[in-house]
Amino acid sequence: MGAIWDYVKQYQVGVDYTSTYTAVDASYEDPQHERQQVAMEGAKSSGFGLFLQQAFKRQGDFYVKPDLGFGVRYLSGKAKADDLSPPLNELGFALAAVVVNPYLQVGVTPQSALPDVFLSLGPAAQLAVGKVTVNGDAQQVALATSSGSLVGGFFDLEIVFLRFGDGALSVDAASDFTGGGRGTKLYPKDKDGMRDFRANFSHSVSGRYNGFGLKLVTPWP
Repeated sequence: MGAIWDYVKQYQVGVDYTSTYTAVDASYEDPQHERQQVAMEGAKSSGFGLFLQQAFKRQGDFYVKPDLGFGVRYLSGKAKADDLSPPLNELGFALAAVVVNPYLQVGVTPQSALPDVFLSLGPAAQLAVGKVTVNGDAQQVALATSSGSLVGGFFDLEIVFLRFGDGALSVDAASDFTGGGRGTKLYPKDKDGMRDFRANFSHSVSGRYNGFGLKLVTPWP
């Protein structure tokens, strides 16, 4: 129990100011056996948020550390009528998702000067449950998607301009992608002559500072 508490104590409370956007790129086979594409917005937000992050421990002028990240999201969206072609007249979803991304973080951390620069790369996987609706027919679904690549799923670039104890001020931009190729199965049935509904998911975090979001890691607890 003591070892678990020692690990938990390494996390610091942070505040960020970012913009986030999740896109769902769906496709299906129409009655003429042609593949059709539909782009939808899954979630969008802008403002302040809280997060937990492990305290930074300097390794020298260069930094290498494997780690595991995760996130919880609620995705809800509906295709615009102008983007649909008969016989498809409705496509929507409401999904609760968990995203897991093991990654390798490498950085340049000179002792005599700032900024510190960190690049994180790794795969990503998403588990989602909820409801998908096609032409008024709602179906309960469970989806499992992955990036299918060791380095193509998760990306993060952070530049640290100020450190104070275990705290830090930085800018950050990140993205993750799950699906790949034709995407994962989105809707379990054939509907009105259409079949094989699939989707890819992509998520980005950025901000107003030349495309970067602002992060403040506090020295607490």
